[in-house]
Amino acid sequence: MTEIVLTDATGRVTPRNAQMATKIYFWHNPRTDHILQGAPPQFDSMIPPGYQRITCNHAHEAETWSGRLCAQDKRIAEMTDYEREEIEGPMRADLRRELRTKIHQARNGINRMLLERAMRELDKAEAKGKTVRESYLHVEGFEHGK
Repeated sequence: MTEIVLTDATGRVTPRNAQMATKIYFWHNPRTDHILQGAPPQFDSMIPPGYQRITCNHAHEAETWSGRLCAQDKRIAEMTDYEREEIEGPMRADLRRELRTKIHQARNGINRMLLERAMRELDKAEAKGKTVRESYLHVEGFEHGK
């Protein structure tokens, strides 16, 4: 088992149960296992129905819940990519097939060059749509210099 080593802003090693200056709150729905970034107790009226407030007093707790939230965001982004591919994939395949046909039928080099450029632009647009996104808490970004 690997041990998690936490460091503070000065680089000193802190214990696993280090108290945090600012508590971090999450809302968790145990029935659906859905996590939301939460708000302090004075905003209890904002808790969505079915969710319970999670208060992170220690850095280890905050990292655990933040990791779960990041994993959830990644799953949601993957679902969105899959749904987009289901719709756009067949359209792109038809367009590629038509461009290949027209490239072979092109009468001069300029038309062929323009059609090949259109094919490259289609590839670029597809790659841009598959952007990988990373989410993290503001506190974590500040600590890691992001």
